[in-house]
Amino acid sequence: MTIILIILLLYILSFVGFISDINFKSKLPNDIEAIVILTGSKARLDEGFKLLEENSNILMLITGVGNGVKYSDLVQSNKFNLANISLGFKAKNTFQNALETLEWAKENNIKNYILLTDNWHMQRALLFFKSVMPNLSIYPLALETINFNMNNLLVKPKIFITVFVEHLKYIISHFQILFYWVIN
Repeated sequence: MTIILIILLLYILSFVGFISDINFKSKLPNDIEAIVILTGSKARLDEGFKLLEENSNILMLITGVGNGVKYSDLVQSNKFNLANISLGFKAKNTFQNALETLEWAKENNIKNYILLTDNWHMQRALLFFKSVMPNLSIYPLALETINFNMNNLLVKPKIFITVFVEHLKYIISHFQILFYWVIN
């Protein structure tokens, strides 16, 4: 019984720490080399293209693109140099996004980049990306796609479920990283 209570207490502490970091904001540097967007929402693409428009000389990777998707499906403006935009089709999950980005970063000699995803997804994404690319500088840009606060967590079941599931995935991700380190 004591072990169950300890595990439950540790889980609650982990969950509180997780939710306290959801709305974390980081300062982006001026000398960025690239942007990496994890597919999943139009808002991520819109924000990434806005950044690319402001910094036309940087590279962009959109990772986790579905099979059959073309540039014209994603890039609907002629403001961008298509040679600067890469579509990654290999990744089917966040860990594979990190591995695909590592390969792309090596091919393009990238040393730093902005990682763009949703606020509720950023902690898990950063765990994977920093684990497979410890020597690169990664600057998180988390979109506030969930208006997260304690009141919403308690009165909006969809928000609670999204955050709860993401936290469970975050915990499991630590074991995935340990396994990755062991086999590499």
